[in-house]
Amino acid sequence: MSHKASLTSFTQDELYRLMAYMREHDPQLHAMALLSLNHGMRRGEILNLEPKAFSEGRITFKRLKGSMPCSAQKVRAHEVPEYNEAQAVDRLLKQSRSVRPDGRVLLFDLGETQDAAERQINRLMVKYCAAVCIPRHKAHWSSFKHTCGKMLSPILGATGLQVHLGHVEIKNSLVYSRDSADEVEAKLDALRAQVASAGGD
Repeated sequence: MSHKASLTSFTQDELYRLMAYMREHDPQLHAMALLSLNHGMRRGEILNLEPKAFSEGRITFKRLKGSMPCSAQKVRAHEVPEYNEAQAVDRLLKQSRSVRPDGRVLLFDLGETQDAAERQINRLMVKYCAAVCIPRHKAHWSSFKHTCGKMLSPILGATGLQVHLGHVEIKNSLVYSRDSADEVEAKLDALRAQVASAGGD
């Protein structure tokens, strides 16, 4: 069965369980997840990050797929350690790292090539999601970006989300205001439970 990336997002409970597990077992991937959650970063965008992308508590980077670049968004602290992006990034910036053959110094090191790093991330996502009982169809990196969009859509609105995620077209931002298939199923389950409860009175 294929599990290609789709518009899936984590529930609050799923997200916390996954972030807590990653923070304990894989601080590097935990930091990557926070960047995706806070800035809607794609996997390839994160893998291309250099330390110089961070300055004065902010991040600037180029987005892929023709999106607008991110210009100096805040790297945010959080009172809950699992969501403390500033702390996770600061820890990484203090680590030593090697120079790549092309002369770049990358923030993250998961493989000799980007393809190898992406395959490693795919494997780890399946492993970590399984460890905390998250459904297999959500076990891909895009779920972090989609979770970011779903969380911020009711707060920022479509135009604010467009700016934050670098969407050129507003229709890409409006997608996050729609219910996902999982959300529809959850609402149907709740309705059925309510009907069953009323029938038992």
